[in-house]
Amino acid sequence: MGKKFDAADKHFQKKELEYQRRLKVYEGQTEEIHRLNKEVMKLKEEKEEIQELLDEMLELKDMSVDDIKEKIRSEKELASLSKIFSMSGLPKYIH
Repeated sequence: MGKKFDAADKHFQKKELEYQRRLKVYEGQTEEIHRLNKEVMKLKEEKEEIQELLDEMLELKDMSVDDIKEKIRSEKELASLSKIFSMSGLPKYIH
């Protein structure tokens, strides 16, 4: 019975080492996945910013200089109003 027990013990020790090794590999893969997810999220944000700039440029390309000046003036006024609303404590969703 001692030999069988020793063989079983050796077998389970071997399995334990194998599982520990695999666990380390999985932990490393999990960390890599987490890092890649962060990178993907950052790239998506950058893509959205670039798309917004592109959309704005496409809108401006067919406008006259006077129309562009008017748009800039309107945006400055809107920014000023937004600042006043935010300073007053009124919710930003008031239009």
